[in-house]
Amino acid sequence: MVTVNSRLAALALGLAVTVFASPSFAQRGQEHISAARAAAIHTCSVRAEQYPINTWNDTELYVYRACMGDHGRRE
Repeated sequence: MVTVNSRLAALALGLAVTVFASPSFAQRGQEHISAARAAAIHTCSVRAEQYPINTWNDTELYVYRACMGDHGRRE
């Protein structure tokens, strides 16, 4: 019984550490994006989603990158 409880405790601790080390937790920093960048991301995402990866291979990525460049933004 003690072995099962200690294993469950170790599993719970591992899950807690994983949650706090996840990328979504890291993105909650102090850095905010500008409204112009957010608008460019939205516009370029809409433009690129016309080329789904399963049929157009890398075209979706290239269209997105080119669009962001047209807006003077990095990916």
